[in-house]
Amino acid sequence: MKIVTPTGDNIFYVIPRTFVQSTVDIIITNETTNTQVSSSIDTTISGNYITFRLTNIGIRVPENNYGTIELRYNSETIYKDKFFVTSQSIDQTNNEYFNGNLNQYTTENSYDNDYIII
Repeated sequence: MKIVTPTGDNIFYVIPRTFVQSTVDIIITNETTNTQVSSSIDTTISGNYITFRLTNIGIRVPENNYGTIELRYNSETIYKDKFFVTSQSIDQTNNEYFNGNLNQYTTENSYDNDYIII
């Protein structure tokens, strides 16, 4: 699974079933609404990967949602994977993980654990 940002460029490095350096069809599916968007993109070979660039993926799949990406060349699926769209900074080497409740709750610094619930 890939983590992508909703805006800006997302550069993908993938290992496909067949290496092609040309224009391929891409199908992006929003898993929440089960809608698909297809277009054509150019790929390049970089070492043991093919690379391609997607811009503003948040238009197709909103933030905090899952999607699938599929590359097809001559009607043959050469790559398929899931992705998650978020604008949060995620870097596991720095212990930065996705937080589904970010900026939704405030903490109470009471000294005796007394809360008043209305």
